[in-house]
Amino acid sequence: MSDDGYTRITLRIPDRLHARLSEVAAQTSKSMNAEIIGRLEESFVGDGRKVVFTPDTMSLLLRSRLESLKAMISTLQEEIAAADFDPGVAEGARDELESMQEFATTIRQALFYAVQAKYSGTPIPAEVEHLASDLAQMPF
Repeated sequence: MSDDGYTRITLRIPDRLHARLSEVAAQTSKSMNAEIIGRLEESFVGDGRKVVFTPDTMSLLLRSRLESLKAMISTLQEEIAAADFDPGVAEGARDELESMQEFATTIRQALFYAVQAKYSGTPIPAEVEHLASDLAQMPF
């Protein structure tokens, strides 16, 4: 039976899972239905090999990547200072530096959400999880 693009189903789940879903739904002010649909939709994100992060592992990853990025920014700043005699090189390096600084700001914001999730029990936003998944695959 379809109702406004939805199909009604009967779902049997273990009592413990039901209790956990109820608790999380109440904490996030969502209905059980919305919580279940959200979690199911998240399971289909990407190529099916979704990396699952706890707030602690995400914080560690983000801090590590941020430290690496800070080192890269510092090196680039030194290169800019050394290349001041060549305006073309300095300008290109400044553009790259600006991009890195914006990326560092994005990582800091994601880190804020990860720490907030750890201490408040709120879920990590999906876009932050996607960023962390992408960062986990980056070589730096």
